[in-house]
Amino acid sequence: MLSVQLTLKKKFTYDINLPIHNIPYISSGLYFLLKGIEGEGTNSVPSHFYSPFYFGLYQVNKKKKYFHILGKRIFLKVHFHTLSEVQDFERLKNHILSKSIKFKFETVVYEFIVEDVKIEPIVEFENEQIFKVYTPTVLTVRNEETGRFDFIRPSSQQFTAALKQDIMDKYFNSSFKDVIPAEWQNKEISVDLVPFEKHKKTDFLITTSTKTMKIHATYGFHIRVSAPNNMLKIIYYTGLGRNNNIGCGYLLPVKEMPIVRKRID
Repeated sequence: MLSVQLTLKKKFTYDINLPIHNIPYISSGLYFLLKGIEGEGTNSVPSHFYSPFYFGLYQVNKKKKYFHILGKRIFLKVHFHTLSEVQDFERLKNHILSKSIKFKFETVVYEFIVEDVKIEPIVEFENEQIFKVYTPTVLTVRNEETGRFDFIRPSSQQFTAALKQDIMDKYFNSSFKDVIPAEWQNKEISVDLVPFEKHKKTDFLITTSTKTMKIHATYGFHIRVSAPNNMLKIIYYTGLGRNNNIGCGYLLPVKEMPIVRKRID
């Protein structure tokens, strides 16, 4: 596996103003950046996942509800499952360095140039890890009456069960999974939330070629997951829930669960 951080420098002079709760479409920009790396004239790209942008310094305009990005550079971490540091890093770096990459934030397109590419250390896990759910996470459960998938809110009794199911689905559907260790063969994974912790909520629209959907999402809360370490690694690199291709469900490893006291009115 190969993890890299891309430093992207603005090719424009105007400021970046991003709507609060905006989720940028990262995947299309990365596709056109990586296109051709497997050989001249090829359209395939290496299998990859990515983290949200890191914008550095920014200001929040609460009245107009947007982030005002102060820096000239943004940063993006990309993880390649089929590439290796020894064999592929220089090839990847030479292919994308100094190239342009475009991202669409709602109706505005911002163009950057790849200024630097550096190797990121691979994250290793034990069999238990605490994560902060860093970006909006979309969880669904199948409605037996309608046959459709309904969005789950944090207040639902199905929320924790849906988290566990999503983690197991991501693992068993991954082509990079290892054999489950013997000590976990007859043992269930566990997911714990922090009692009384507030969850940030947001709604946003996803537009496809045929329809526009309103998505309900939640983020800013913590979970403790006990599971085989390879399962933890897969959900860290892929994200929780649905719509991970636009940056939803990014997990940030932390050392301990916060203590939240119940409010007494």
